[in-house]
Amino acid sequence: MPQIDADDVQAFVQWVQDLGVGVDKGWCHASRLRATQSEINVDKVRTMLSDPKIGIVMQEPYLVSKEGYLLDGHHRWMALLTRDSQARVPVIKFSLPVREILDIANGCKGTTHRDITAAIMRVAAMIVAEDVEVFVPKKNLGISRSQMPQIKSTKVPEFLKWLEDQGVRVSREIAQASKLFATQREINNVKVKQMASDPVMGQNLAKPVIVSDDNYLLDGHHRWLALLTQDEKARMPIIRVGLGIRELLDMARGYEGVGYKDIAASVSGR
Repeated sequence: MPQIDADDVQAFVQWVQDLGVGVDKGWCHASRLRATQSEINVDKVRTMLSDPKIGIVMQEPYLVSKEGYLLDGHHRWMALLTRDSQARVPVIKFSLPVREILDIANGCKGTTHRDITAAIMRVAAMIVAEDVEVFVPKKNLGISRSQMPQIKSTKVPEFLKWLEDQGVRVSREIAQASKLFATQREINNVKVKQMASDPVMGQNLAKPVIVSDDNYLLDGHHRWLALLTQDEKARMPIIRVGLGIRELLDMARGYEGVGYKDIAASVSGR
């Protein structure tokens, strides 16, 4: 990713305009912007959130492409969304799609390139599908959210007893969240941000998630990723079921109280 120092932004914008590229300045909801890079330094986001002066930095204009992809300011943007998911930000929007504006930025003398080397969130890449901002976990079984069996929290004790009645081992443990794996391939990023930043929704992060014997999640994908967003070294309560994930999925689909929802649906606390 090309990096443009804050002091060089105006010169870069003028240089792009001189090439005949349209530039508009305005405001938009931060939640409508999209990440271009797939890695975010979590430590840097935390540092920004704890710095009392960061509010000023967060309000500096964000350079974005025609489609709303960020050219710079990914960490400021993530910190701002963590603090306020409804925030509006100043933007400088170029009239080119992201790949073209990246090519131009890479050819600019004032740009540099830096690797993220510490505390990288490599859990997921971000895409947009069906107008929902979605994280795609890098390690997942490729199962669509709409095909994942959903068990209401009020039905979980009954579901676990149903498994035990069929001779399946069920135990409660504490596990390193980073050692767990996603089963579904889509995670609603807006919901993750809300759970990570909202104290009320955040209470759900203490609820145990159901995990297979091979460490794949049956439920609680959003809680899991929200917790990792807060602390990549976090430990969380789990209910481990003594079956591989494929067998567990088959059994869950055969449970009478199971339901299904797509990625756009709001599923509180799951």
